[in-house]
Amino acid sequence: MAGDVQMDYPKDTDVLESFQSFQTATHSYKFSLIQPCLRSLAVSSKTSIRVNEAGFLSLQFMIPLNEKDITFIEYTISPLAAEDGADDDDDI
Repeated sequence: MAGDVQMDYPKDTDVLESFQSFQTATHSYKFSLIQPCLRSLAVSSKTSIRVNEAGFLSLQFMIPLNEKDITFIEYTISPLAAEDGADDDDDI
């Protein structure tokens, strides 16, 4: 599986709390490494997505345990190197 993702949000949306970027960046990741994150995403009340200068993707999920307790789950995913996965169908 391969593809590109682009999301556009209006400035007055409640979905996006903050966004900061100083330049356009493009990175590729193995979908098989992102797929386990989807379960946490489904039960999270907030999600933080960060990408550093080297392309490492950090996904942090805030998950309510009950009415007053929460927990956090964090995934850090390494980007594919330029020559990695050239023939791999598992990239996004």
